[in-house]
Amino acid sequence: MTFPDGRDIEHPGLKIIRFPRKPLFSTLENGQYLKILLYSMLLFLKLLFSRKRKYDVIYTSGTLTPFLWIISYLTRKPFVAFIISTLEDELLKWNISNNRTIYRIFKSIDTFANKQYYKLIFQRKELLDEYLKRGLKPQKAFLIKQSIAIPEESVTNLHHTSEGFSLLYTGTFVKVQNIDLILSAALYLINEDLKIILIGGSEKDREKLETRIHSMKIQNIVKVVPRVSPQELKRYIDNADVLLSARTFGYDTPIKIFYYLSYGKCILATDCPIHTGVLNNDISVLFEPNAKKFADKIIELKNSPELIIEKALKSKLFFKAEFSPEIQIRKYEEFFDIIKNEMH
Repeated sequence: MTFPDGRDIEHPGLKIIRFPRKPLFSTLENGQYLKILLYSMLLFLKLLFSRKRKYDVIYTSGTLTPFLWIISYLTRKPFVAFIISTLEDELLKWNISNNRTIYRIFKSIDTFANKQYYKLIFQRKELLDEYLKRGLKPQKAFLIKQSIAIPEESVTNLHHTSEGFSLLYTGTFVKVQNIDLILSAALYLINEDLKIILIGGSEKDREKLETRIHSMKIQNIVKVVPRVSPQELKRYIDNADVLLSARTFGYDTPIKIFYYLSYGKCILATDCPIHTGVLNNDISVLFEPNAKKFADKIIELKNSPELIIEKALKSKLFFKAEFSPEIQIRKYEEFFDIIKNEMH
C-alpha cells in the first residue's frame, strides 16, 4: 500500500494498492507539507482502522517519514520509506528554521526514526552513506538513483538561434532556488545580446521579482513568465539554448535536473553537492557559485554553439544510461524480490 501518485508496474506476485485511489491534488511536490500531511493522516487512518489488511508492505515517500514509522508498530507490517533528503536539511532549505539547537534536535529525530523502518530507499549514494555513518544497518539500505519515473522526452532544437541566445530557469522563486545569483550575474551581461527567462513562482513572488529586476535595471535581458502548462513549458525548453539551476544548498538533486537531462539540453549549474551528485563537467557545464564566474560561463557558452550541442547530446545519453524509467523499474523489481524472499 502506498500514496496515490506514482506509476504501477507489472511484477510477478505484486499488487500495488494506492490510497486514496484518486489524488486529492493535481500536483504534489516536495515542500508542500500541508498536502503531504493530509495524505499521511489519511494513510495512517486507513492502515490503522482497515479490517481487511490485504497488504504485506507499506511504502511511503516524502519529508514526513520521520513521523510515520509508528504505523509499522500498530499494523505489524513492514514499512518501506523513500528518502530524498535529511529532515534537518529540509528545515533550512524551506527556511522553516535556522536555529542550530532545533537543527540538532531534528537531526536526532530523523536518525532515530529512519532506523525504525524495515527498509529505506535512497535517491543518492551520498545520502545513503550519510545514514550509514549515523548507524543505519547496511541491510536496511537500498539505492535507486532516482526513484521518480520520468517519461523520456526529446527536443527539436539542440541549439536555437532564430530568437537569439536564451537561458531558461523553471521552478519556484523561493530563497533556496538562489534566484539572486542569476540576477547578480545578469548585471555583468547587460551589454550582451541574450535573454534570461524565469518561469514559475506565485503571482506575489513574480511581482516582487519584477520590482527587483527593474530596480537593478536588468529588465532588458531578464524576463519573468507565469507558470505555464506542461505543453507550453516543453516549447520554452525546446527554444532555450541553456537550462539553469543556481541552487547551492542541500544534497537532494532538484527533480528539474532529471527532466533537463531527459530532454537532452545543455545544463548550466553550480558545482555544489546538490548538483554534483548527478551532474559533472563531462555532461554539463558547472561553475563556482560566484556572479562574475556565472556570467563568464554564460558568455563562454554563447560564443561556443558547438559546446552547447556537445553537452546536450551527452546529457541525453547519460540520462538513458543512468536514469531511464526502464532502469528504475528494474531496480524496483530487484527490491521487491529482496523483500519477498525475506518475508518467506
